[in-house]
Amino acid sequence: MPANQPPRRRAALVVIALALAASPALAQTKSESKRTENKDGSTSLDFSNEVADLGTKVGVAVTEPAASSIADPVAGQEALSGSAYAKVAVKTLPDWMFWQKGAVDLTVNPADETSKISTSFSRSVGVGGGITATLKDSYSFERAAASETWETDKSVSVKLEDTRTTLSVGAKTGQDQAGWLPSLSAQQEIASGFNVTTKVSDTGSEIDKSVTAGFKHRW
Repeated sequence: MPANQPPRRRAALVVIALALAASPALAQTKSESKRTENKDGSTSLDFSNEVADLGTKVGVAVTEPAASSIADPVAGQEALSGSAYAKVAVKTLPDWMFWQKGAVDLTVNPADETSKISTSFSRSVGVGGGITATLKDSYSFERAAASETWETDKSVSVKLEDTRTTLSVGAKTGQDQAGWLPSLSAQQEIASGFNVTTKVSDTGSEIDKSVTAGFKHRW
């Protein structure tokens, strides 16, 4: 490739970024660009458009290596990597569908010709007595140059409002699994925004046990 000819991978990312920037203005559209200097000297740039009314966000994420690690300009252009992504969250699905909510995430990396799509659906039903049952179903599919992988995860959880406890039972399987791998978890809300979760899951080679704590607060 001649030194003055832009690499195809960089051109693909630039075309996607220009398409996003040139998209027509829509109601409740929010554009955002973020630049991050990483500890290793590389730079990450994220440009996105969000349409709140549609629950949709599209963008481009690009990472450029540290200048000190680039031997020459052409090598620097070749080392540029990035991906285009789209996220769609549907807060209310049609009444004729079993699921109430859904989400679809799509990521495409033109540099190494990989793509990934994942979906998730859920339905919550009040069963009385301050108890809510929630069914969740997720699926992901990833394609690389020479391989394809998939994974699916299903779960049912029961939330007890009086004790602020959520019990969940799930199972997942995937491309490299011969069967379903079960899991069991219990989450207890100790205080507002502070949760403790105990989980036991089958990894296929061993039984994994964990206890984690998390705090969430909106300022």
